[in-house]
Amino acid sequence: MNIVVVGAHPDDPESGCGGLAIRAVQDGHRVIFLYLSSGVPGRAEDELREEEARKACLVIGAEPHFMRFPMSDIPFNLASLEKVSDFMGDVDADLVLAHWPVDTHPDHQAAGVLATQAVVGNPDVALAYYEVVTGVQTMGFEPNRFVDISSVASRKRKAVECHTSQNVGSWWHYHDAMERLRGAQMGVERAEGYYLIVTTPEAESLFSTRKFIEPSGSRTLRRAKHERVPLSPHRTEGG
Repeated sequence: MNIVVVGAHPDDPESGCGGLAIRAVQDGHRVIFLYLSSGVPGRAEDELREEEARKACLVIGAEPHFMRFPMSDIPFNLASLEKVSDFMGDVDADLVLAHWPVDTHPDHQAAGVLATQAVVGNPDVALAYYEVVTGVQTMGFEPNRFVDISSVASRKRKAVECHTSQNVGSWWHYHDAMERLRGAQMGVERAEGYYLIVTTPEAESLFSTRKFIEPSGSRTLRRAKHERVPLSPHRTEGG
């Protein structure tokens, strides 16, 4: 499959989908990271962040592509939509992963809706959303698919740490907690959560559904105080 991860900025695809991307590359899929904005056009920050993204993609095995929309002003209009749509066609996308559109960062919102509008009318292209800094940026997200990243979590972290300009240590704890939470929901050590909205059989092969942990049975060792206890049949003397 040709898998495209749409990120508003360098470090978004890595932190949100790095584990899935590494596993997909290991399985022989082509993975493309599409960064919509690298910063304010014309400033040195752009070049630095793109260089960091290229290093991160080398760790993951993904292909970096940059659209260079202005930071904090990614446009959602016909021109930007056509640009993203054309890109999906050029790379023959089979699965698109994008920001969950309900997000406190306007660039994340724009990235999510641009990706959605670019592919949602094509039933041959699967679409899933990912989360970043849930509860602070991504809001109201409840995954319906999971990817076990336990075996590749350290490599994902290495890719994210390529973004040295972004002070990763100040926010990575959010993603560490998310990975552990989604892992607990899946029944593994660490996982990434996704909301798969348009599916194909090929895309389904990458994901797992939630695994509910079997109850331990410890609550059956004693009766709850509110539990009704059947009474013995009433017996009268000599009866």
